[in-house]
Amino acid sequence: MSRQVQYSLAGAVVGAKIVSTVLMRRRRKARADAAAASIAVEPKKPGDEARRKKHGDEARRKKRGVQGVVRLVTLALAVIAVVRELRLPADQRTWHGVVAGVVPYDFRRPTMARLRAANWDPEGRLVGPRAIGVGWTVNTGRLVHLVRERFTSDE
Repeated sequence: MSRQVQYSLAGAVVGAKIVSTVLMRRRRKARADAAAASIAVEPKKPGDEARRKKHGDEARRKKRGVQGVVRLVTLALAVIAVVRELRLPADQRTWHGVVAGVVPYDFRRPTMARLRAANWDPEGRLVGPRAIGVGWTVNTGRLVHLVRERFTSDE
């Protein structure tokens, strides 16, 4: 991995950490303000209280934590990809490629052919690069093909 990529990665991670720290501080302050004012937070829907009792607040916090980490990593990879493209001369920018040697990205305007190839290709791979953005997507055409194959072979 070249020094430029390492510095880009480090910068994106530090930036994402700063954003997450600011958001966490805002949440803590809002909770502290609500507790200080003795405001009781009522559930928004009748089923919310039962769901809270069934699953517990801790399980929800864990789920949010995992989602937050996934969002943070995705954001960091997108920033790295954009920085990588902007460092190239304008005539050499392709706006698609691979970040960190593994994760595909594509920031070009989507076409119907690319959308179809990414989302509905019954002969392609089950998981492939997204038509736009960073990461992978499920090829729904392949998934439907595999399910139909499975159910017709059982009969």
